[in-house]
Amino acid sequence: MTNPVVITGASGTIGTELVDALRRLGIPAVGWNRQEVPPLHASAAAAYLDRIQPRYLFSLAVASQPTGIEDEGWRINADWPGQLAELCSQRGIGFLQTSTVMVYADTTKGPITPATEPNADTGYGYQKLCSEQYVQQAHPDALIVRIGWQIGLNGGNSMINRLDQLMAQDGRIDASTAWMPAVSFIPDTVAAMLQLAGLGGSPAAAPGVYLLDSNQRWNFAEIVHGLAAALGRDWRVHENTDFVFDQRMQDPRITLPGLDARLPQLAT
Repeated sequence: MTNPVVITGASGTIGTELVDALRRLGIPAVGWNRQEVPPLHASAAAAYLDRIQPRYLFSLAVASQPTGIEDEGWRINADWPGQLAELCSQRGIGFLQTSTVMVYADTTKGPITPATEPNADTGYGYQKLCSEQYVQQAHPDALIVRIGWQIGLNGGNSMINRLDQLMAQDGRIDASTAWMPAVSFIPDTVAAMLQLAGLGGSPAAAPGVYLLDSNQRWNFAEIVHGLAAALGRDWRVHENTDFVFDQRMQDPRITLPGLDARLPQLAT
């Protein structure tokens, strides 16, 4: 039997799609059970990995649902991936860590490329930047993928849900025409992750940090209008220029389909 892939955050927005994609490839997928093996319990995690004997571990989990652990955001978002990376490195297990475009402060001059230095110094972006450093130190062969806002059509914590919430809360969606966000559809993000990991039929990519983004040229207002048309949403979009930031990430080593591949309204 093929050795499984273990996923932390398997029930999350990206994790759910990743589990389905792996199973379509005939690769068993096992979600990390935090109740069975709590985060940062090194001996229990080591025993768990020795029992499961995975071929790969995808570290997707974030501190999204508080459980009362002291300093939980830092421990889950930064410390835990580093610990898992070390355990996987010791066992020859492949490792991929998801990071975020938020490692770049909004003072960054975009578009962002692999040569752009991350500069977040507070909050979630800083936690993820530190997690990148911990992972690379612990597992020299690890892959790190920085992702933007995700669009998911099946619920979960995605752009569509947030736009629905804003419409219900404010009666309109404020959308800057001066913001070009990093954004991609979840299936495209997952396909790129599998490609980089060498689990989609292609050789694994060289270790390092990769940028995953489908936004080639569109501002936030255009994307919101495109989603509204595609989904039949009666969103009231209020365009402004309140937020100015070219947040697009461009990485010539890995190409995702443009947003217009799924939102043909953007092609016009």
